[in-house]
Amino acid sequence: MSSESSPARKQEQSPQLLARITFSRHEETEYTGVGRDITDRGIVRAQEKGKTVTEEKGAPVIFGHSPKERAKGTAESIEEGSQEVAGDSEGARWMRIPGLRSTEFRDEEFYKQLTEKYGSGSSSAQEKWADAHYNDPLFYDNPEKLETNEEKRARLYREIGRLVSFLEKKDPQGEVPHLVFVSHFELLSLLLDDVFGIKTFGTTNTPTFGEHIDIDLYKPLTNGDVPIRIHYAGHEKHVLFDRKLRRLVASPA
Repeated sequence: MSSESSPARKQEQSPQLLARITFSRHEETEYTGVGRDITDRGIVRAQEKGKTVTEEKGAPVIFGHSPKERAKGTAESIEEGSQEVAGDSEGARWMRIPGLRSTEFRDEEFYKQLTEKYGSGSSSAQEKWADAHYNDPLFYDNPEKLETNEEKRARLYREIGRLVSFLEKKDPQGEVPHLVFVSHFELLSLLLDDVFGIKTFGTTNTPTFGEHIDIDLYKPLTNGDVPIRIHYAGHEKHVLFDRKLRRLVASPA
């Protein structure tokens, strides 16, 4: 993340809150692609999350998730917990967001090779996949075989730009809307890496199953930059989203 900040970025203060976001990793899964594709324990934990985040931020008005069943199933379980606290949430909008998907493989045979190398399903296998995400060039810098980290970053920030544009048009008066998005460790860990540095958290498998990042999204400044507050695991930082570059940049002191 760039440490530079232009004079224009220093001129405005006290931006207005646009939305509160719970950006969650999917819950514990069996990777079957069937049904909700999260374990019974994962369902219960997601339901508890729904209760907690609703008490803290209000009932979600938008649920967005990657196309994977485990992400959709997690979002459905979060909604069930939210309903216990807030009652019927028929007014919530549901969005299937392709840009929140996990890593795209361009060679199925290569995917099989990696599965043989790292394993599948177990927690230890998950740790190996997450570590390879950052440290194995075969995994992160092999564009003919699979999507690179930079390509994943690009689609994450493209979705953030689209979300800001959508919220600007709605520009709700009164209560700040609460949004829930469910994705995969690849995108969430890249976001944390850009903001805090992934080594801050001691593991590349971050967030773990079901954990989330709290994001406060503010109305764009006159130069178009979007102030964002990001909180995770006791760490908090204010950054700016540059809509032209589709990148996070350092917030001025």
